[in-house]
Amino acid sequence: MFGTPTTAAGIARVLREELDMHVDFVGTYVLAYGDWLRRRVADLTDNVVVTDDFRVVAKLIDENRPDIMFGSQMERHSASAVGVPCAVISPPAHILNFPLGYAPFIGYDGANHIGDVVNQTQVLGLEHHLIETFGPRNQGRFAEAMPEGAEVHAPTVAVAVAAVETRELRWDPAAERLVSRIPFFVRKKARNNIEKYARDNAIPVVDERTVLAAREHVGG
Repeated sequence: MFGTPTTAAGIARVLREELDMHVDFVGTYVLAYGDWLRRRVADLTDNVVVTDDFRVVAKLIDENRPDIMFGSQMERHSASAVGVPCAVISPPAHILNFPLGYAPFIGYDGANHIGDVVNQTQVLGLEHHLIETFGPRNQGRFAEAMPEGAEVHAPTVAVAVAAVETRELRWDPAAERLVSRIPFFVRKKARNNIEKYARDNAIPVVDERTVLAAREHVGG
């Protein structure tokens, strides 16, 4: 759970007390309300994160791999990169996260609504358009969010062939450069898709053509 302090504290309590869900961590980017949030959720979790750096939260999501994440649109992008479903409950958010219909967050109806949010988020899964939206074809401000000093390393992955023989899947430097243009919070998922495409098609070396073909294969 991560977002504005009142939203994070309130919904975390509903999830724990109304839906009997375990709360891994609660956090906010409003630094001045860190102590306030700690007091409000002291009986729910001792893992309270107060930071305005979304990369810190992305790292927590990657390390904890919760069954479901609740946060802003930024946490949704970060969670998508590691296959974690995420419901947007706090700004910054997408316009689609503000429906015109009746959507209460308190009382009996509110508990039902939040229950629906949990169920729909887990059932519907992740948006496959994220890689296309923030990938090589459409560079944007998220591409600039890669941590300073981060380097691209060519992975060496053992691949099973015919369940007996194994060989190395190698990455061409040009393909590495192409993948490095994908924002880091969706890069891992994109790399996994590319490597799966290469394995399925018995491609021993991932080059630029493999990257582009894999992107088209997943609908990008």
